[in-house]
Amino acid sequence: MCSNKPLAALLALSAAAFSTPALAINLECNWCNGGVFAEVAKSLDLGTHTIFNLNTGQYHTYQIRPQRGAPLEIDLSPDLLDAVEVPTPPEIASSIGAAAWFHETTGGTMRVMSTVSYPSLNVPGVDGRTTAYDVVADANLRARIGDAISQNLGAWDATKMIADNGWQIIKSQLGLKSSPTIEVTVQFADSSTVVYEFNFMKSSKTANYLRGRSRTAKGQLVPEQGDTGGTWYGLPRGGDDMGPFGLFIQRTGGVIDWQAIPSSPVETAVCTSKAGETGFICHREIVFP
Repeated sequence: MCSNKPLAALLALSAAAFSTPALAINLECNWCNGGVFAEVAKSLDLGTHTIFNLNTGQYHTYQIRPQRGAPLEIDLSPDLLDAVEVPTPPEIASSIGAAAWFHETTGGTMRVMSTVSYPSLNVPGVDGRTTAYDVVADANLRARIGDAISQNLGAWDATKMIADNGWQIIKSQLGLKSSPTIEVTVQFADSSTVVYEFNFMKSSKTANYLRGRSRTAKGQLVPEQGDTGGTWYGLPRGGDDMGPFGLFIQRTGGVIDWQAIPSSPVETAVCTSKAGETGFICHREIVFP
Protein backbone atom coordinates (compact mmCIF):
# COMPACT_ATOMS: atom_id res chain seq x y z
CA MET A 1 0.00 0.00 0.00
CA CYS A 2 1.50 3.28 -1.08
CA SER A 3 1.44 6.30 1.16
CA ASN A 4 0.44 9.76 0.09
CA LYS A 5 2.45 12.03 2.39
CA PRO A 6 1.52 15.35 0.69
CA LEU A 7 -2.18 14.55 1.00
CA ALA A 8 -1.75 13.53 4.65
CA ALA A 9 0.05 16.77 5.41
CA LEU A 10 -2.68 18.80 3.72
CA LEU A 11 -5.39 17.02 5.69
CA ALA A 12 -3.50 17.59 8.95
CA LEU A 13 -3.12 21.31 8.20
CA SER A 14 -6.79 21.56 7.30
CA ALA A 15 -7.81 19.87 10.55
CA ALA A 16 -5.58 22.17 12.57
CA ALA A 17 -6.98 25.27 10.87
CA PHE A 18 -10.59 24.40 11.50
CA SER A 19 -10.12 22.93 14.98
CA THR A 20 -8.35 26.05 16.29
CA PRO A 21 -10.88 27.81 18.55
CA ALA A 22 -11.96 31.23 17.29
CA LEU A 23 -11.03 34.11 19.57
CA ALA A 24 -13.48 36.60 21.08
CA ILE A 25 -11.63 39.80 21.93
CA ASN A 26 -12.94 43.15 23.18
CA LEU A 27 -10.35 45.83 22.45
CA GLU A 28 -10.08 49.50 23.44
CA CYS A 29 -8.95 51.60 20.48
CA ASN A 30 -9.35 55.29 21.26
CA TRP A 31 -7.93 56.41 17.94
CA CYS A 32 -10.24 54.21 15.84
CA ASN A 33 -12.81 55.73 13.49
CA GLY A 34 -14.56 54.80 10.28
CA GLY A 35 -13.07 51.80 8.53
CA VAL A 36 -10.22 51.57 11.03
CA PHE A 37 -12.47 49.58 13.40
CA ALA A 38 -12.73 46.72 10.89
CA GLU A 39 -9.01 46.77 10.09
CA VAL A 40 -8.11 46.53 13.77
CA ALA A 41 -10.55 43.65 14.19
CA LYS A 42 -8.94 41.80 11.27
CA SER A 43 -5.53 42.18 12.90
CA LEU A 44 -6.83 40.07 15.81
CA ASP A 45 -7.27 36.99 13.55
CA LEU A 46 -10.31 34.72 13.27
CA GLY A 47 -13.17 35.17 15.71
CA THR A 48 -15.82 37.67 16.75
CA HIS A 49 -14.26 40.86 18.07
CA THR A 50 -15.66 44.12 19.46
CA ILE A 51 -13.57 47.25 18.96
CA PHE A 52 -14.54 50.37 20.90
CA ASN A 53 -13.45 53.99 21.22
CA LEU A 54 -14.01 55.50 24.69
CA ASN A 55 -13.38 59.03 23.42
CA THR A 56 -16.37 58.89 21.07
CA GLY A 57 -18.41 56.07 22.64
CA GLN A 58 -18.45 54.22 19.30
CA TYR A 59 -18.16 50.46 19.09
CA HIS A 60 -18.42 47.81 16.36
CA THR A 61 -18.45 44.03 16.46
CA TYR A 62 -17.08 42.00 13.58
CA GLN A 63 -16.96 38.33 12.68
CA ILE A 64 -13.57 37.74 11.12
CA ARG A 65 -13.43 34.83 8.67
CA PRO A 66 -11.26 33.70 5.76
CA GLN A 67 -12.07 35.01 2.32
CA ARG A 68 -13.40 32.45 -0.15
CA GLY A 69 -10.48 30.72 -1.77
CA ALA A 70 -8.02 31.71 0.95
CA PRO A 71 -5.32 29.08 1.62
CA LEU A 72 -5.77 26.69 4.52
CA GLU A 73 -3.44 28.41 6.97
CA ILE A 74 -3.73 28.95 10.69
CA ASP A 75 -2.42 32.53 10.68
CA LEU A 76 -3.82 34.28 7.64
CA SER A 77 -2.76 37.73 6.53
CA PRO A 78 -5.41 40.39 7.23
CA ASP A 79 -5.59 40.87 3.46
CA LEU A 80 -7.10 37.39 3.22
CA LEU A 81 -9.74 37.97 5.89
CA ASP A 82 -13.24 39.43 5.70
CA ALA A 83 -14.73 41.54 8.48
CA VAL A 84 -18.49 41.09 8.63
CA GLU A 85 -20.20 43.43 11.07
CA VAL A 86 -22.64 41.73 13.44
CA PRO A 87 -24.77 43.04 16.35
CA THR A 88 -22.83 43.78 19.53
CA PRO A 89 -24.03 41.61 22.44
CA PRO A 90 -26.16 43.77 24.79
CA GLU A 91 -24.01 42.97 27.84
CA ILE A 92 -20.85 44.13 26.07
CA ALA A 93 -22.60 47.24 24.74
CA SER A 94 -23.74 48.14 28.27
CA SER A 95 -20.23 47.63 29.66
CA ILE A 96 -18.73 49.83 26.95
CA GLY A 97 -21.31 52.54 27.70
CA ALA A 98 -20.35 52.45 31.38
CA ALA A 99 -16.65 52.58 30.51
CA ALA A 100 -17.24 55.56 28.20
CA TRP A 101 -19.04 57.35 31.06
CA PHE A 102 -16.12 56.64 33.39
CA HIS A 103 -13.65 57.81 30.72
CA GLU A 104 -15.50 61.08 30.09
CA THR A 105 -16.11 61.78 33.80
CA THR A 106 -12.45 61.33 34.70
CA GLY A 107 -10.91 63.03 31.68
CA GLY A 108 -9.52 59.70 30.52
CA THR A 109 -7.82 58.70 33.79
CA MET A 110 -10.56 56.18 34.75
CA ARG A 111 -10.04 57.35 38.34
CA VAL A 112 -12.90 59.11 40.17
CA MET A 113 -12.38 61.09 43.39
CA SER A 114 -15.01 61.29 46.12
CA THR A 115 -15.15 62.46 49.75
CA VAL A 116 -17.36 61.01 52.50
CA SER A 117 -17.82 62.03 56.12
CA TYR A 118 -16.96 59.55 58.88
CA PRO A 119 -20.56 59.00 60.18
CA SER A 120 -21.59 57.45 56.85
CA LEU A 121 -19.11 54.61 57.40
CA ASN A 122 -21.24 53.12 60.18
CA VAL A 123 -18.14 51.49 61.68
CA PRO A 124 -18.46 50.70 65.40
CA GLY A 125 -16.04 52.82 67.39
CA VAL A 126 -15.64 55.49 64.72
CA ASP A 127 -17.11 58.68 66.14
CA GLY A 128 -16.41 62.37 66.63
CA ARG A 129 -13.23 61.60 68.57
CA THR A 130 -11.71 59.46 65.80
CA THR A 131 -8.90 61.05 63.78
CA ALA A 132 -6.49 60.09 61.04
CA TYR A 133 -3.94 59.34 63.79
CA ASP A 134 -6.19 56.49 64.99
CA VAL A 135 -6.49 54.98 61.51
CA VAL A 136 -2.75 55.07 60.83
CA ALA A 137 -1.96 53.56 64.26
CA ASP A 138 -4.60 50.78 64.16
CA ALA A 139 -4.37 48.08 61.47
CA ASN A 140 -7.73 46.59 62.42
CA LEU A 141 -9.46 49.97 62.18
CA ARG A 142 -7.88 50.53 58.75
CA ALA A 143 -9.23 47.20 57.54
CA ARG A 144 -12.71 47.77 58.95
CA ILE A 145 -12.96 51.16 57.26
CA GLY A 146 -11.84 49.60 53.97
CA ASP A 147 -14.57 46.97 54.25
CA ALA A 148 -17.18 49.61 55.10
CA ILE A 149 -16.25 51.70 52.06
CA SER A 150 -16.57 48.76 49.67
CA GLN A 151 -19.93 47.79 51.20
CA ASN A 152 -21.37 51.31 50.97
CA LEU A 153 -20.20 52.42 47.52
CA GLY A 154 -23.55 51.52 45.99
CA ALA A 155 -25.52 53.29 48.75
CA TRP A 156 -23.86 56.68 49.15
CA ASP A 157 -25.27 59.46 46.97
CA ALA A 158 -21.73 60.63 46.22
CA THR A 159 -20.59 57.25 44.89
CA LYS A 160 -23.69 55.35 43.74
CA MET A 161 -23.46 56.29 40.06
CA ILE A 162 -19.71 55.66 40.07
CA ALA A 163 -20.19 52.22 41.60
CA ASP A 164 -23.07 51.29 39.29
CA ASN A 165 -20.94 52.08 36.23
CA GLY A 166 -17.86 50.39 37.68
CA TRP A 167 -19.69 47.14 38.34
CA GLN A 168 -21.34 47.27 34.90
CA ILE A 169 -17.90 47.56 33.27
CA ILE A 170 -16.57 44.37 34.83
CA LYS A 171 -19.52 42.28 33.65
CA SER A 172 -17.63 42.00 30.36
CA GLN A 173 -13.94 41.39 29.68
CA LEU A 174 -13.29 44.68 27.91
CA GLY A 175 -9.51 44.71 27.87
CA LEU A 176 -9.34 48.27 29.16
CA LYS A 177 -5.99 50.06 29.19
CA SER A 178 -6.73 51.50 32.66
CA SER A 179 -8.77 49.97 35.46
CA PRO A 180 -11.87 51.89 36.64
CA THR A 181 -11.06 53.04 40.16
CA ILE A 182 -12.73 55.19 42.78
CA GLU A 183 -10.62 57.05 45.34
CA VAL A 184 -12.48 57.79 48.55
CA THR A 185 -11.29 60.39 51.06
CA VAL A 186 -12.74 59.92 54.55
CA GLN A 187 -12.96 63.14 56.56
CA PHE A 188 -13.16 63.06 60.36
CA ALA A 189 -14.66 65.58 62.79
CA ASP A 190 -11.33 67.36 63.31
CA SER A 191 -10.90 67.71 59.49
CA SER A 192 -8.10 65.14 59.33
CA THR A 193 -8.38 62.69 56.41
CA VAL A 194 -7.41 59.22 55.19
CA VAL A 195 -7.67 57.95 51.63
CA TYR A 196 -8.72 54.58 50.20
CA GLU A 197 -9.12 53.24 46.69
CA PHE A 198 -11.44 50.63 45.23
CA ASN A 199 -10.34 49.05 41.95
CA PHE A 200 -13.32 47.44 40.28
CA MET A 201 -11.17 45.04 38.25
CA LYS A 202 -9.17 43.59 41.14
CA SER A 203 -10.23 40.31 42.67
CA SER A 204 -10.12 41.85 46.16
CA LYS A 205 -13.52 43.27 47.03
CA THR A 206 -12.34 45.63 49.76
CA ALA A 207 -11.10 49.20 49.48
CA ASN A 208 -7.35 49.50 49.96
CA TYR A 209 -5.82 52.05 52.31
CA LEU A 210 -3.41 54.38 50.51
CA ARG A 211 -0.28 54.74 52.56
CA GLY A 212 1.25 58.20 52.63
CA ARG A 213 -2.03 59.99 51.89
CA SER A 214 -3.27 60.54 55.47
CA ARG A 215 -3.31 64.15 56.62
CA THR A 216 -3.75 65.99 59.92
CA ALA A 217 -6.42 68.61 60.53
CA LYS A 218 -4.01 71.25 59.18
CA GLY A 219 -2.99 69.19 56.17
CA GLN A 220 0.34 67.87 57.45
CA LEU A 221 1.41 64.29 56.74
CA VAL A 222 0.56 61.68 59.35
CA PRO A 223 3.92 59.82 59.43
CA GLU A 224 4.00 56.05 58.95
CA GLN A 225 6.53 53.27 59.42
CA GLY A 226 9.16 53.60 56.70
CA ASP A 227 8.95 57.37 56.34
CA THR A 228 12.29 59.09 56.82
CA GLY A 229 10.98 61.85 59.08
CA GLY A 230 10.60 65.58 58.77
CA THR A 231 9.48 68.76 60.48
CA TRP A 232 5.97 69.22 61.86
CA TYR A 233 4.53 72.55 62.92
CA GLY A 234 2.50 73.31 66.03
CA LEU A 235 -0.29 75.77 66.72
CA PRO A 236 1.97 78.84 67.08
CA ARG A 237 3.25 78.21 63.55
CA GLY A 238 -0.20 77.65 62.02
CA GLY A 239 0.05 73.88 62.36
CA ASP A 240 -1.54 71.24 64.57
CA ASP A 241 -1.86 70.73 68.28
CA MET A 242 1.32 68.81 69.07
CA GLY A 243 -0.33 67.11 72.06
CA PRO A 244 -2.30 64.56 69.97
CA PHE A 245 0.64 64.35 67.57
CA GLY A 246 2.95 63.39 70.44
CA LEU A 247 0.51 60.78 71.73
CA PHE A 248 0.38 59.30 68.23
CA ILE A 249 4.19 59.11 68.04
CA GLN A 250 4.27 57.28 71.37
CA ARG A 251 1.43 54.97 70.39
CA THR A 252 3.31 53.87 67.26
CA GLY A 253 6.50 53.05 69.18
CA GLY A 254 8.25 56.38 68.94
CA VAL A 255 9.75 58.78 71.46
CA ILE A 256 9.12 62.48 72.10
CA ASP A 257 11.08 64.84 74.33
CA TRP A 258 8.10 66.87 75.50
CA GLN A 259 5.10 65.99 77.61
CA ALA A 260 2.28 64.47 75.59
CA ILE A 261 0.08 67.23 76.96
CA PRO A 262 2.62 70.09 76.85
CA SER A 263 2.46 72.92 79.36
CA SER A 264 3.23 75.35 76.57
CA PRO A 265 2.48 74.96 72.83
CA VAL A 266 5.12 73.15 70.79
CA GLU A 267 6.09 75.36 67.89
CA THR A 268 8.08 72.86 65.86
CA ALA A 269 8.81 69.14 66.17
CA VAL A 270 11.60 67.46 64.23
CA CYS A 271 11.24 63.71 63.80
CA THR A 272 13.72 61.16 62.50
CA SER A 273 13.71 57.41 62.03
CA LYS A 274 16.38 54.74 61.78
CA ALA A 275 16.31 51.72 59.49
CA GLY A 276 15.07 48.62 61.25
CA GLU A 277 13.66 50.54 64.22
CA THR A 278 10.00 51.04 65.05
CA GLY A 279 8.65 54.53 65.53
CA PHE A 280 10.07 58.01 65.26
CA ILE A 281 12.34 59.99 67.53
CA CYS A 282 10.89 63.47 67.80
CA HIS A 283 12.33 66.42 69.62
CA ARG A 284 10.92 69.83 70.30
CA GLU A 285 12.79 72.45 68.36
CA ILE A 286 13.44 75.76 70.07
CA VAL A 287 12.52 78.58 67.72
CA PHE A 288 14.08 81.91 68.52
CA PRO A 289 12.25 85.11 67.48
